[in-house]
Amino acid sequence: MDKDTPFDHSKYGFAYQLLSSFNSYYEGTGYVSKLSFKEVKAKTISAEETSMKLNKKVTRAVADFFKDKKVHFVDQTGKELDLAPVAEYFADKTAEATCVEQVKEGFNIVVVLPPKDYNGKDSYQRSNSKCLIQHIFQDNCLKKNGQIMGKSALDNSLKELLVKYCVVNRTVKPLQVKGIPNAEFHYWEKKAGTCWSLRFKDEETFELAKSNQLLDSLSEKNPFIEHGLLWKDKKGRMTSDYELLARIDGELYGIKQSKLRTMPNKSLYYKTIEDPEFRYYRNKTGLDEYMSGIVYENHWLENGRVKYNVGKIGRGMQTTIDKVSVVRIINSFSGDILEEEAEKIYRMLKMTEVTFVKYKDLTVLPYPLKLLKEAARMKIEL
Repeated sequence: MDKDTPFDHSKYGFAYQLLSSFNSYYEGTGYVSKLSFKEVKAKTISAEETSMKLNKKVTRAVADFFKDKKVHFVDQTGKELDLAPVAEYFADKTAEATCVEQVKEGFNIVVVLPPKDYNGKDSYQRSNSKCLIQHIFQDNCLKKNGQIMGKSALDNSLKELLVKYCVVNRTVKPLQVKGIPNAEFHYWEKKAGTCWSLRFKDEETFELAKSNQLLDSLSEKNPFIEHGLLWKDKKGRMTSDYELLARIDGELYGIKQSKLRTMPNKSLYYKTIEDPEFRYYRNKTGLDEYMSGIVYENHWLENGRVKYNVGKIGRGMQTTIDKVSVVRIINSFSGDILEEEAEKIYRMLKMTEVTFVKYKDLTVLPYPLKLLKEAARMKIEL
């Protein structure tokens, strides 16, 4: 926006100016007929943790777990790669790192060609309860001269192996996170038409179950079917708008995306027009004042539903935010959510305060979804 643009400094000044400009530019097109701006007062969590602290927590969890484990490195590109440099990189991260010709029982990092280079059917091997496999593309770990690259991708492969281990062994303890005792989480995997369910037995251990809509005679107990949450997509697959269902203290809640997006506080725009070099939002106070809704996890109760968004993390953030934050809605299937009931939902939202799902960033959905998706991909035995 131009430095000399006039602003009305009333409460809705910025919204008015922006809407006016949009409407003038798209006059007659109806493009912005549903565009509007709204301010909400939200509660924030995660402000006490910096990205560095959260990332160190994941790094420490991975290091603690693999310090006495053996990891195998397998070349499945068909190019007879020399993976010795990759194994050497992991030498101080694991008890033993060896190159082998094929996957073995235990932990395996398999170097493969990217999908665009495959001729024919996807040949990626899947993990099972004995052989845990994490794939990494050749161009993400090795340069043409054979030297390693993408250390972050390599470190992430170990983290993913740890997640697979947790799914197989039904525990979150190695990840150094806690569950909610007796809480249930349900995920609809549309490709196979299957509902995957996870129930925490205590803060560390959980159970897994699945129900196929076509094959399971008890599928009517599937919450997606029970509450009529499925519909057919263009490919004829049964799908749902709900990304995750959660049953807490006997009450069922659903999480789905809304059409709402967050944006920086309007006062930031006033500041940057007054001073194009303004950067005071990079400290903790500035982030809270100008970037609320863009950083941390924010939630509020509105019309009997909880709404929340998850943004970037950290104090004194030195990064570019290239995407808006999606506002998600949490519905109750037994009526409006009251303030006293919302507290247990906020406890569930603390499960977004982890960085092992979106490596080095907060997850936008409670972390049990990661475990459920991994179980579905692995076709784990139940």
